[in-house]
Parts: sequence; structure tokens; C-alpha cells
Amino acid sequence: MDAGSLCAEHILDGLRPHPRLIVDRTRLARIRELTQGDGFAAAALRSILAEAAGMRRTGPLRRDMKQVEGTLALLLTCSLAWRLAGDREALDGAREHLSAICAEPPWPRATFLAIGELAYGMAVAYDWLRDDLPAAEREALRRYLVEAILAQGLAAYDEGDWWIDSAINWNHESNGGLIIAALAVADTDPDIARAILPRALRWFDLALEGYDPDGGWDEGAGYWNRATMFAVYSMAALHSALGTDFGLSDRPGLARTGSFFLAAIGPTHLLARYADCSPGRRVRSLAPQLLWLAGRYGQPELARSEVAYAATTGFHPAHLWWYEPPAPAPAPPLDNLFRGPGPFASMRSAWDDPHALFTWLKGGNSQVNHGHLDQGNFELDALGQRWARDLGTDDYSLPGYFDRQPGGRRWDWYRLGSLSHSVPLIDGANQQPAAIARITGFLADPQDPRVVADLSEAYKPAAGVARRGLMLVRRRALLVQDEFNLAKPCRFTWAMTTDAEIAIAGATAILSLGGERLTATILEPAGAVFTQESAERPPPEAPNTGVRRLLIDQHGVQGRMRVVVLLAPHWPDGQPVAPPAILPLGRWF
Repeated sequence: MDAGSLCAEHILDGLRPHPRLIVDRTRLARIRELTQGDGFAAAALRSILAEAAGMRRTGPLRRDMKQVEGTLALLLTCSLAWRLAGDREALDGAREHLSAICAEPPWPRATFLAIGELAYGMAVAYDWLRDDLPAAEREALRRYLVEAILAQGLAAYDEGDWWIDSAINWNHESNGGLIIAALAVADTDPDIARAILPRALRWFDLALEGYDPDGGWDEGAGYWNRATMFAVYSMAALHSALGTDFGLSDRPGLARTGSFFLAAIGPTHLLARYADCSPGRRVRSLAPQLLWLAGRYGQPELARSEVAYAATTGFHPAHLWWYEPPAPAPAPPLDNLFRGPGPFASMRSAWDDPHALFTWLKGGNSQVNHGHLDQGNFELDALGQRWARDLGTDDYSLPGYFDRQPGGRRWDWYRLGSLSHSVPLIDGANQQPAAIARITGFLADPQDPRVVADLSEAYKPAAGVARRGLMLVRRRALLVQDEFNLAKPCRFTWAMTTDAEIAIAGATAILSLGGERLTATILEPAGAVFTQESAERPPPEAPNTGVRRLLIDQHGVQGRMRVVVLLAPHWPDGQPVAPPAILPLGRWF
């Protein structure tokens, strides 16, 4: 970021007239043009108008994040419906909701995530509806933005609230919300806008460091979507309001981060569900920010992916903000590695095939926000099913949910500790909470792509060396190979979490899911057999109904040992996958 351009005196130079946040008059005209002749844009507008029709406020406002998220959706949807189609009911719905918020006391500063998210919706509504609001309502909204949002932001900066220089989604939403609110009122309240913007921009830039060097996001794909959406809102608003984002979007990690999200989506449309990622298909994870990223960095493949997905699942107002008919683009690489603070690799057999083979492997640090004790975890998609799965998040209100220090209560909850993940276990213990795992090898081989992670820190002192490798064998099966040097006799457990029914016959297990089948075979060690256990849990934890764990339990093992498992889907052509020669992980590259 160009720190020299953050002089408070000149930071508002070039401020443009309303509407100036993300969608200005020129862009509104272009959207109207697209909706007249482009099928995607026309369908998006129909969807937004239909959604706006059902968005009138019902009942009193609640003080929770679901209400805030609903407020943001309502204000963005209704404001756009009014600007594009003159929908009077949409305007009335937005006015009713805005008046209700302005009549409420401000949210307390301790809940700044809610304040930041409210700031986005209310700033955009103020900017887009400003000329259509009665003077008293417009003044009440301006005053709320200044007194309930920006003034609280100044107090947070002055008193050093914890989130202002954090590297997590709180930064994107809170500093970003202050940026967009300041831009909304910069003409009527320039002093507070000049006081906010230099500080908000500097702290916001720290959040963007998390995408470096190559676009990965250590909070996982679910929180990537949330954080990056608000980051893009803010950068787009800076461009539209001032003609510059002060170099924020010049970061090399941002230029690749859309590719990270695509690489973390399986052919089942399920995200790579590590960290506190919500369950469910990607329909809950529309990512219209991919359209902005595609335009900013000249990557039409990002836009093509999002347009194809949204056209079959639903629309967000931001799809119209940034939509242009995507240019032809080659398919992304089948295999991808992201080496940032939360290293992540994924490999697949094809794009645009819902039955393709797909897997991923993660390293990183469990102390990151929303992290689990899951170093070396993987998931597996094939035949339109997710065979190996991560259970994802649990209820944030569980006692000690965010107490992630060694010995913290967080690690006692099943979904967050190692015992629910598809990772090796030594004597049934969790991985070390402060460990860092690194991806040490990656090869995008045309036939047998592979990746290896060093997990040694996660298993100290029980193991001196701990490594895991994944290989797509002829891109038709997954080989999982673990190599450990165990310090003393122990119980060593290989584990995979699955929704499938499991039928075991010694060293072979047949998994059945969604009318499809997969065979798991133990290639090493000789004599090992599969067992299974339930992953279901009692209240207050999530029940994990029907989820099972495929296990290999070995007792009293010590020294160097290797476990190799082949996971082979039953493809329609009936051709079996021959196991490859077993080589030490050190010879995979």
C-alpha cells in the first residue's frame, strides 16, 4: 500500500458524487443494459426482485449476528431493486428497516463485528437511496453512521481494541466497514472521514497480508469466503468513491486468492471443510467477489466458474455489481499448492465433472483463528460423493470454544480435536496444539500427482518423525501413506471419517454411499485389519448422526513404521486400479 497517499488532508481528494459506493451511475447504466440482453444478468435481476418482495421487516430486531446478516442482505437487495427497477415496495422495505435500526441504541463496541457488518449495509443504503429518503430519515441515517459506527471506530482506535490490527476476518469486516461508512458521509462529515480513513486503511492492509504469498487463507475456505467478500466490498468502494484503493489490491496474494477458493471446492460442490467451515454444499457459499477478482486481475476463469454456479443455484446482488459476460478461459490447473501460513494442496482428475476424483491435504498451525487439531487432514470426493469428510464447525456457544491454547477447552470438543479428523492418532491423543505442519513436497505429475507434509511437530514427543503423503494413482484412486518413527511402544491408529456404510473383510473394506461404492485396501503393514466405530456424539455437541470412522488399530508398535491405504472408487468402466510400487516418501520426488 502507498503509505504516502494516506495524508489525512488530501485523502478525500477526488471524492465523487452520490451514488459512489461500488455501483455508481455509470455502472448502474451498464447493469441495466446487461439485464436487457444478457441471460445471466436478466435472471439475476428477476431473482433479486423476487427476493426483495419478501424482505419486509417482520417483528422486533434481535441483537444477534443472524439479524445483522439478514439486515445486510435486505439492505443490499432492496436498495439495488429500487435503483435498477424502481421497486417502490423494495424502497419501503429498506426504509422501514433503516428506521428501526436508527431508533435502537448503538451496538456495544465489544460486538464490533456486528457494527462493521451493519456499516456495509447502512452505508450502501445511505449512498444509493440518499436522494429518495425523506430529509428526516436521511438525517437519522447519516447521524447513525457517524455516531453509532464511525465514532465507535475512533474510540476503538484510540483505545487499541484487539481486532484493529488482527489478521482475521474481524479486521476485514470491522476496518472495512469503517472505510465504507466514512466514504458514505465524506461530503457531509469530512472531518470524521479524514480521521478514520488513514488508520482504517493501514490496519486493513494488515488483514490483506494473510493472502500472501500466493492466495491461501489459513482460516479455511469457508472463512475465506466471508473475509474476502468484505475485503472486496471495501476495495471496490474505494475505487468507485475515490478512484483508487491506495495500492491495497496490488498484493500478490490477492492476485491468486480466487484460485485458492476454486482449488478448495470439490466436484461435489462441497468446500474443503477444514477449520470452522459450515456444513452444506457451496450453495451457502456463493462468491460474487470472484467476479471482481476476475476483472481486477484479468482472470476470466474465476468469473466463468462463479457464473456457472450461480446460474444453477441462486444469486447475490453483487453478481450484478460486477458481472460482465466472461471471456473464454482455459480450465485452471488440476493440481494446486498454496504455501502461505496455512499451506494447502489439492489434486483432482478433472474440472466440470461432478464425478471426478478430488482430494486435499493441509498443514499449518492450529493456533490460527478457527483452527482445529487436524494437521495432515484430507477429504476425498469421487463418483459424486464425499467419502472422507471433515465434520467442520460446532456450536460457537459451547464452553471454551475459542480457548485454543495448549490445554484449552476447545480441544475437548470432538469436532475440534484430532479424534474426529482423518489423521493418525498415537495412544488416542490429540495432536500438539502449538505445532506447525509444513508441506515439504508437491508434484503436479500428469498421471500420479502427489503431496507430502511433515507432521513431526504435531506428534512430539511420541514420534520423532511423522510424515503423510497423498497420491492420486492414475487419477483414479487415492493412496494415503503415513511414515512414523515411534519413540516407545504405543497404540497407533489410522483413521478416516466417513458418511458411508462400511463392510469389513480383514484388510479390505467396502464403503457404500449414495448408491456408489469404494474399496479401501491396506497395502502395509502386513497383517493389519480394518475396524470401525461411530462418530456420533451426545448433546451439547453436534450429533454427527450416521457418521462412522474407518480405523486401522495397531497395538504395541515402536520404531519405524509405515501405513499405506489405497482408496479406490468403483468407476463405471469396471476397471480396477493396480496398486503402485510402495516407495518411501523421501523418494516420491
